[in-house]
Amino acid sequence: MLDLSRSDALSDLWERRWGEARPIRYLLKHDLRDRWVRFHSLPDSKQYAETGAEWQELIRRHCCIIDELRDEFGGGHLMVLAQDYPRRDAAHGWTKRALPESWLWKTLEPEDEGDDRSFIRVSRPFAGSGNLTALIRLIANDEGGAGSCIVTDESLGWLYGPYPGGGDAIAPTKPARDALRNRHAEWLSARADGL
Repeated sequence: MLDLSRSDALSDLWERRWGEARPIRYLLKHDLRDRWVRFHSLPDSKQYAETGAEWQELIRRHCCIIDELRDEFGGGHLMVLAQDYPRRDAAHGWTKRALPESWLWKTLEPEDEGDDRSFIRVSRPFAGSGNLTALIRLIANDEGGAGSCIVTDESLGWLYGPYPGGGDAIAPTKPARDALRNRHAEWLSARADGL
């Protein structure tokens, strides 16, 4: 069930921070291109971890970027904005299993005919490094129907979207994006600009 006071407050904050950008991980690189950078979670752009050492590196890279964004541009409790495509209604889907304390923020109507409507659920606060590690593992391994999500904090001052193979970071400004990209140049894609 939609809690209008929570949803309205989050919608107002999102609009102040990100304007018309849609809170969907794979669209952020289009909507916020000037502040977006993509990092790979494993050397040589390998998509899936197969060994314990690869899993450690994958988790380390994701957590490193999240920690840097949080320390530099926010500092509040982590939260997750997760997109789901439940067949029946907003009370079902991967988000309810992976983020059982989440609440419905938005219902997104399909943009193209034939697409399904989707829901954005919010897990706030999202506490504990164990919870973050479990979420990253689920998404990185493409498990359990896990879909698109954005990790941020209560300030919404930065955004990070993990996916199988890497993560999309959105910094609050282009210079902040450039500094983050330069600090982790070895994690960029093969393209010279890392974008």
